[in-house]
Amino acid sequence: MGAIAVSGSSFAALHVVGGVPSPENLVGGLFSAWAYLKSESIAVPVLLRGLGNLCAPAAQVGAWYWLRGGI
Repeated sequence: MGAIAVSGSSFAALHVVGGVPSPENLVGGLFSAWAYLKSESIAVPVLLRGLGNLCAPAAQVGAWYWLRGGI
């Protein structure tokens, strides 16, 4: 449990230093650490990170479309 907390906090801190502070970074870091420990493979968190990065722009475009009235 301590490794997950340290890894997730480090992930979030690196995003803060990089100029992208957001609570989602802490949650994502904690989830990625947990996924790595459960799967014992770096491929699982990398794949999850990639899917998350694909979903973010899709959600932004969807929100823009919805806020514009579905034009």
